[in-house]
Amino acid sequence: VDAIAKTFFLNNGATEHVSIDMNGHNGALPLDLSKDLMQTHPQWNRHFDLITNWGTAEHVSKGIYECFRNIHNFCREGGVIVNDGPPLGCCPWHSPYHYRAHFFPELAKKCGYKILLFDARIVPGRRRCKEAKDRTLVIAMFQKVKDSEFITESEFDVINGIEGGEYNISI
Repeated sequence: VDAIAKTFFLNNGATEHVSIDMNGHNGALPLDLSKDLMQTHPQWNRHFDLITNWGTAEHVSKGIYECFRNIHNFCREGGVIVNDGPPLGCCPWHSPYHYRAHFFPELAKKCGYKILLFDARIVPGRRRCKEAKDRTLVIAMFQKVKDSEFITESEFDVINGIEGGEYNISI
């Protein structure tokens, strides 16, 4: 998917495309999104017009707060952040994290994002989710209306909208 997305964006006016994935496949930079990447990549601070979290954060083994903080910090004011991920109860074997329905709207509220789209959609089964014929995804698209610091980890935890992984909640 990363190679397809890169080709699409670069062929449709993007001047730059950066992918981050620990596996380093398809030209992705093998960086750990659970770490503060502003320390090692300060050039990305408020740099990007579009951030796509297409099932990326759900696979960060520890440090999902830092992952969402990186996403926030990478996005410039007026930029768009697109998220998708599995809701609670969907493909529990697929990833360590699953989202409760209220997570993305609450995150938008706390961060001052404008919600452009929020939905749950059934998508055809994919190679990575071959055990399921179809898969439900929670989809949220935000606009970062104003430049601000990301919420604190305690404010993030209060949302209580992610289960699994470091939250040690049975799924």
